[in-house]
Order: sequence, then C-alpha cells, then structure tokens
Amino acid sequence: MRDDLKPLQSFGDIIEKYAQIPRVQLPTTYLGLCRYPGWRFEEVTSRILQFYFTPANEHRLGDTLIRALLDAVAEKDDGAEGLPRLRDAASYNDAFARVEVDAEGKRIDLVIQTHAGVIGIENKITASLYNDLSVYRKRLRPPALCIVLSVFDITDPSEKNRMNETGFVGITYCKFFAFLKPRLGAVTQQADTKLLIHLYDFITEIENRRRGATMENELFDFYCEHQWTIWEMNEKFQTKYVPAVARKLEGYLSKLELLRKQDESCATISKFCDWRIWQKQKIEQVAIHKDLRIGIEGYFTKNHGCPPQFSIFLRTWDEDAWKHYQSLYDEMNAVASKEWPRGIPVPSTVSTFQIFLRSVPVTIGGDTANDEPVEEDIDNVAQALDQVWSRLWASLLRFTARDETQSTG
Repeated sequence: MRDDLKPLQSFGDIIEKYAQIPRVQLPTTYLGLCRYPGWRFEEVTSRILQFYFTPANEHRLGDTLIRALLDAVAEKDDGAEGLPRLRDAASYNDAFARVEVDAEGKRIDLVIQTHAGVIGIENKITASLYNDLSVYRKRLRPPALCIVLSVFDITDPSEKNRMNETGFVGITYCKFFAFLKPRLGAVTQQADTKLLIHLYDFITEIENRRRGATMENELFDFYCEHQWTIWEMNEKFQTKYVPAVARKLEGYLSKLELLRKQDESCATISKFCDWRIWQKQKIEQVAIHKDLRIGIEGYFTKNHGCPPQFSIFLRTWDEDAWKHYQSLYDEMNAVASKEWPRGIPVPSTVSTFQIFLRSVPVTIGGDTANDEPVEEDIDNVAQALDQVWSRLWASLLRFTARDETQSTG
C-alpha cells in the first residue's frame, strides 16, 4: 500500500472494530415504557420484590423467589451468616416482606421475616453502595442474612471491604434470576398468569438495564481508545466528503427539476413534496395519504471491493404507514425485480421501513478538482429517480383510489 494511503487503512481498521461491537435490540417491557426516573426506579423495584417475596400474596408462586435467592447466596458463600438455618427450613410460606425498614433514621430497602430467620436486602439498581451497612447490620441483628442485590457486580474496593466487614453478601440480579427462572418453570401451572407475566416483565427490564449499560461501556472504551483518530476522521468527513456529496446531489436535483412535474389534481393524495436534499446526505420525495407518508430516497453506497453506486429506496417513516402500504411495497418490489438494475444488493442503513429498489453506477471522484458530478451521472441518476417516482405515483393513485372506495363502501 502506498504510504499516503496508510491512514485510510487505519481508519478502515477502526471502522471494522466498531462494526464488531455487539448491537442488541433490547426487548420492550411495560416497566421500561413507564420510564421511571432513575432515583425512583430503585424504590419501584423494591416494592415489586416485596410483593413477590411474600408467599401469601395472590401471585400463587409460594416461596419460589425466596428459595431461588437462598440458592444464589449459597453458591456465592454457603457459610454466610444466617444462611444455614434458613436453608434448613422446610418452607417459607409464613414469610412476609417489608420495604424501607427504619434503621436509626436510615432505610433498609427490603426485609423478609420468616420463622427460620431474617433476610435483609440492600437493593442497588444504578446507585453506588454509599450506604452505612454497619447501621443496617445493627438493626437486623445476627444471625440475619444480609444481602446486597445489585444489577451490576460490586467492584469498588472500598465498597467490597465494607460488605466484608459487615457480613453482607453481594448477589447480582443476573445470578438471582439464573436460579429463579428454572423454579418459575416448575410452578407455571399453579401461578396467577397475569402476575407471572408481570414478574417476567420485571426480570426482562432488569436484564435490559445490565445489557444496555454493558454495551455503553464497550462503546465508551472504543471511543476512548480511538478518540484522536475518530476526531481526525470526522473532520475529514465533514470538510471533504459531506460537501462533495452535497455538490453531487445539487447537480442531480437541478436535473430533476427540469424533468416532468407531478400532476397535483388527484384529491386522494393530500400532498407531496418537491424533490429535496435532506441534510446534505440524500435526495427524497414524499407523498402523504391519510397522514401516512410514503416516498423514495436515494444516496451513495459502496460495498467492499465494489464500485460506488447511487442506491434508491422505497420507504415509510413509521410502522403504521409500513403496514398501511404493504401491498404497495410488494408491488414496487416486484417491479424492481423485473425491470430495474439493482447492482450490488444494499441493506437499509437508515430505516427498518425501507426496501432497496435499484441502483445507478456513479463516479465518486468527479471530473474536476471541486468534485462536481459528471454529466453522465447527472442524467442517469436523475432519470432513475424520476422513473421510480413515476412508477410509485401511478401505483399510489390506484392504491388510494381503492382505499377511498373501500372507506365509502
């Protein structure tokens, strides 16, 4: 490789590393939709645990959660104070849980009272372990089993020392759930279905919080390691690539304006926009029917080892429109497969409500030092965009006419 191109290899290596960082779509939960403030969510989770840790409540899970928690503690420290006596008990069906138990003016998040002993739990979702555990231990009194139940592992040396000094055992929700889930499977038939679903929702939300933060940490480490190269790359992207792309798009747009203007006489289409450039990145045109938008957009793409191309997509902007126009999507996709050159297949990088229709080979370098688009590219891209839009418009007129007939029928 030429010496002057070696920086490009460095950029490519970094982009490849970035692409390898896992992207996980976290499942939606009811608790997540509620979006409790961080400082309140800990209190919310304590009250949820209080309900399920009390066997007499109507969830009909009995002492399942208590047994799972004790199993998790035993794996971590089978000699933990209070644990042997608790594990010798035949059942914990007489247990009841309380939240925010007073301890010299401070609050223990959760206390479970059973005939075999007491379990005290300090619940940690996001906050650090700043609590005075010695006061909690004094309030609970030996041989109570004292637990710090946390979303994340306790790694701070001072926090771990205070736990050791006061006899608290650190258990993560992840470990607790690892013992809980198999037990839930065994009691599914007897459990209240609605409340069991709520419990699984709670489990998923807690797991989301850990997995989401783990991904953020991986990204932070990546940015920290490569920050100077990323800044250099971004500067070149903003000062070189973006203006060059914008000039090319403006050339395509000028040509499009010379082509056929759309007939605005169809009443079923509430409105459509003129061709426009969006954030110097792509060309688009949109039609709106019943407040649901559909349109086409085009932008530059390039697969590794292949020449660049201008790719054209059909898209909507939300799930409602995606579902509404599904038959139109199918029709356009069939047309694209039979009539239009698609070049190298390109996955959508902008929206999940988008399909690839066709592509046009282009010259990225341009024919001047200012990266002006070459005339052949202007003609080819503008004609392709106009052809796709014309076909979409004709299909959309038929679609909206049927839709209006069905609405009034």
